[in-house]
Order: sequence, then C-alpha cells, then structure tokens
Amino acid sequence: MNQNQARAGISLLHTEEFNSLHELFGRETPTRRQRNQQRAREVLTVEEDPRTNM
Repeated sequence: MNQNQARAGISLLHTEEFNSLHELFGRETPTRRQRNQQRAREVLTVEEDPRTNM
C-alpha cells in the first residue's frame, strides 16, 4: 500500500556581505562590561531617572 502525501513548506534566505572576518565574527552588541562602563560614565539627574516618576 503506497500512498502519496501532499507536502508544503516555506524557506527564508537572508544574505549579508562582510568586508572582513572581524565584521563576520565581531560582536555588534556591547558586552556586559562595556554596558556597565557606559552606564558608569552617564550622569543622571532626578528628572531623567524613570524610577522617580510617579
């Protein structure tokens, strides 16, 4: 008993070009250490701190 079954599918292709291996393997998002260093350099006032809004 050989039955043919109908099948359907979908595919998605994303192509991106790189000029160097650093672009390919380098990080786009900052590391936790880099984010913490950036936050330490920022000066917040009370008006800008979202925790002070009621």
